[in-house]
Amino acid sequence: MRTIKILAAIWCCIMTISACKKDHDEDGTPTVVNIAFSAPQAAQVYRNGDTMNIAATVTADGVMHGYELLVTDTATGEVLCNYAEHAHGDRFVVQQAVGLSGATARAMKVDIRVEVDHAGNEKEAYIVCRYQP
Repeated sequence: MRTIKILAAIWCCIMTISACKKDHDEDGTPTVVNIAFSAPQAAQVYRNGDTMNIAATVTADGVMHGYELLVTDTATGEVLCNYAEHAHGDRFVVQQAVGLSGATARAMKVDIRVEVDHAGNEKEAYIVCRYQP
């Protein structure tokens, strides 16, 4: 009888341990990631003093591990905005405002990079808009 109780206890422990699963388990790595920009529009032109409102929705069929938003000058590589968030989920809403000023015209790349897993795999989407002083 004692052997049966011990075996039953061991079985319960094994079942409990195998039933537990983290919310961001690596088995849930997405295979499809969609990045949809709402704003700005591609080739949109901004003037001195304007604010570029960036809005995008990122969805996936599994758990993503954060994103990075970069706004860079396409000619010089100067970073105008760098925002990153390490969050876990199958949907991210990206919203950021960037004030624009300066005397030099430039093309700006608005880039969203999503961390698909902790191994460093990424999905990227970008648009290019312009600044004219």
